[in-house]
Amino acid sequence: MKKFLLRLKEYFIKKNIKGSMDDSITYFNKSMQDKDKAELVRIQGHARMQKGDISGALKKYDQALEIYPDSSEIEVDRAIVFEKQGDIKKAFNHLAVALKKDNTNITAYEVRAKFHELNKDNQAALNDREKIAQLKTTKLEDNTRKLATKEEYFRRGTEKMDQENLEGALEDFDKAILLNNEYKEAYLSRAAIKRVLGDLEGVSSDTRKANQIQQ
Repeated sequence: MKKFLLRLKEYFIKKNIKGSMDDSITYFNKSMQDKDKAELVRIQGHARMQKGDISGALKKYDQALEIYPDSSEIEVDRAIVFEKQGDIKKAFNHLAVALKKDNTNITAYEVRAKFHELNKDNQAALNDREKIAQLKTTKLEDNTRKLATKEEYFRRGTEKMDQENLEGALEDFDKAILLNNEYKEAYLSRAAIKRVLGDLEGVSSDTRKANQIQQ
């Protein structure tokens, strides 16, 4: 849910700076891509899971997957549901699909490792744990390596936003702006983070600068 609040605030800064928050929510709903629409339905599924409504959660996950069939994360959600229903075979099948869609999905490996452990398949669980460690090392290296262009810093900054690493995202947007102080998208994205963090003076400064940039 935090990720969506962040995206909503980002849209508020980018597209509706002078409007009300209610207006920005309306714009956000109209502008959402299928991935974002699916995420909203997925969140409803999570809410049902928390209430113990497993079948209701599965229906929401199925709806979300219909909206965005490429989602690896939703396949993991479905796997968790089937495991809770006692159908471990279906659970493993959905994890396999999740990893086919995205073989860097750490959550899928973590869930599968847990299921292997429940099945007393310690070697398979160990294999998944080793893969998780490799993926985390690779991500750490990618998150800390020095980049060459403003576009690379901006891309990594947006990825960190999705990971809710706001401080890391701010650093990358700062570096993108240092490389090009006319980089409108970086100012707007940095302003979105500052709004979440409550830095309203920073929001005003960055949005004012962005509005002055001609594209």
